Amino acid sequence: MGPLRCLTYVSRSAVSPAAIPLVLREIAPATEPSLDAEDITGVLVLSSGYFGCLVEGSADAIEVVLERLKADPCHQDLRIMSDRLVRHREIKRWSPPYVGAPVYLGKLIEQCYSDDVAPNSVARLIRVLRGFASRS
Repeated sequence: MGPLRCLTYVSRSAVSPAAIPLVLREIAPATEPSLDAEDITGVLVLSSGYFGCLVEGSADAIEVVLERLKADPCHQDLRIMSDRLVRHREIKRWSPPYVGAPVYLGKLIEQCYSDDVAPNSVARLIRVLRGFASRS
């Protein structure tokens, strides 16, 4: 197997807070088998009206995920924070979505919308997302 693509993105949630549980119940069963079949691992969190996600897989599979995200009405103002090749997976499987993640995570994601995002903010976001993945 060649190198894996590891993509970290943030987006603003277009889902009303009241609708989030329903949307996630609809998404999870449809998405997880697809991600397993495509050998994609990662974690998705929703905090303070922001999504944060780290996904890993083949370059082709991640490109398909990215195109789906761009078309997904749940996500607005999608921003790629990191897009890199890695030799080994950092996350072993697809983790269930975390909703209502701590407020500090929402604030960290919000910093990613600054015009001058500090590299340490992106590195911290990646570490926090990995931490959520290791909890599942």
